[in-house]
Amino acid sequence: MKAIIRDIFKAVVNTWEKVLEVSWEHVSILEDAIYEQPADESRAPELWRNSAFWNRYEKLMFYHVDTMNDMRRYLGEFVDGMGDSGSDAGGSGAVGGAIGPAGVAEKGAWLEDLPADFDKLGNLIQEDLVKPTASLSELVSR
Repeated sequence: MKAIIRDIFKAVVNTWEKVLEVSWEHVSILEDAIYEQPADESRAPELWRNSAFWNRYEKLMFYHVDTMNDMRRYLGEFVDGMGDSGSDAGGSGAVGGAIGPAGVAEKGAWLEDLPADFDKLGNLIQEDLVKPTASLSELVSR
């Protein structure tokens, strides 16, 4: 089950990377066009649409991160529950390990590498899309 869930979220991360790469290429082309003719305001509507897309990206990323965190917590609880059901003492269970501050099983943690992947993607949205588009909007509106 751990491998399947990890593969699903890795597929989500890979899809995000592809989408962000295409989006970054679009911003790069737009930057070149605007820097060639900064006084041309015909690109302003495109910049507004792009900003709206980047906001949607951020919102969707938030939902994906929230879902990933829920899965980590629930799967950790599930593993702990499996360990508890086999124990007459009602201990913490050897299978899942202790629950950390985020409610995630620390020993044998589920999806432990995914938060870093999603943090990286969120940072890419900000640094490669949102900030350059905002700079271009300021340049065009001057």
